[in-house]
Amino acid sequence: MSREHRNLVKIRLRLGVATVAATGLLTSCSSRHPVESPPDPVQYRHIVRTSPRPLQIHVLRVDLTHPGVEVVSIIADDPDGGGRAHSVMTDPLELASRPGIVAAINANAFGVLDGSEDEYETTYVAGRPTRIVGWAETGGQRFSRPQKGYFSFWVDDTGVKIYNLGKPKPAKHALAGFGRLMQDGEITEQRSGPLHPRSAVGYDAARSALVLVVVDGRQNGYSEGMTQIELANLMQELGCATALNLDGGGSSILLLADDSGALEVKNQPSDGSRRPIPVMLGIRLKK
Repeated sequence: MSREHRNLVKIRLRLGVATVAATGLLTSCSSRHPVESPPDPVQYRHIVRTSPRPLQIHVLRVDLTHPGVEVVSIIADDPDGGGRAHSVMTDPLELASRPGIVAAINANAFGVLDGSEDEYETTYVAGRPTRIVGWAETGGQRFSRPQKGYFSFWVDDTGVKIYNLGKPKPAKHALAGFGRLMQDGEITEQRSGPLHPRSAVGYDAARSALVLVVVDGRQNGYSEGMTQIELANLMQELGCATALNLDGGGSSILLLADDSGALEVKNQPSDGSRRPIPVMLGIRLKK
């Protein structure tokens, strides 16, 4: 069983002479009668399920055909300019607090450097240097390269793509996850695995809609997480043709702008607080 709460983001975008408010009606300057507003470019759904276990699922659907929004990667600064570190651990709200960002989700896995050669730790403290797993690039600045076995998600002049790359391709923005969940409408992930908090990104067959998902987990009686195959089935249910399993666990987080434009955390991270991370996938209003 499930129940669902829908909330349309109140992102105001200039469309000709009218300003569109996400949940209202568009009143024409030349008409006394209100007309329905166009579909909102970013829509949020909160799905609550009790079967097969308690689950809290957070979904963003982004209209990629809308001229007012774009998909970007958000990467914290490189602390040593080409040294061992790629980036630094950063609070997600701080990381995403860049001009125009109205939504964001965690992306790449990463290792926290402890200061010695090839040694990593699991202490998640803001400011610590990290090495990013897989491709991470934004606005022409490359932080890390693609790695075989870690599928990449990138944006180029033709749209969004997911593929297993060994070297970079021309891209405006890029990031990476683990394995592919779906390809061309078929589920490719067959593993069950343990229950964990999960994050994923996918798109429909026309590459006209982007779907971002966070499933809360490790919280008995509230939300206990999903397996990989369950996540793949969920992405198919949400209309994806191709989808990618992103980093999960305590890093899983989904941010969304409230009515005032301030970003807020929509899910309940399993650590009990926001875990610092170095990379996010963001949705930005175009200038």
